[in-house]
Amino acid sequence: MAQHKINQKKPKASATLNKLKSSRSVKKAAAAAAAKKNAPKKGAQIILAPKKTQVVAAAKISATVTRVINERNEEMLRSRADQFTGRNSQKKKE
Repeated sequence: MAQHKINQKKPKASATLNKLKSSRSVKKAAAAAAAKKNAPKKGAQIILAPKKTQVVAAAKISATVTRVINERNEEMLRSRADQFTGRNSQKKKE
């Protein structure tokens, strides 16, 4: 047994408890809503504003340019690999 006085917890008034609970839930709901608005959708790789048509067009052009460059680099590497291994590459008819 304790040899001294033990402080006992005093119950708070129900009104203050309700205020605390409601303020916590409001803050959590506001934080969740803010997180949903700012976060990109699942699977979205590039986020562009819909009103900026110039930016969208520039992104499309840069994507096509990189695609063409990559295709040319792959063709060049294939031809080098074919030369080193002694294969005769068959050219595509366009």
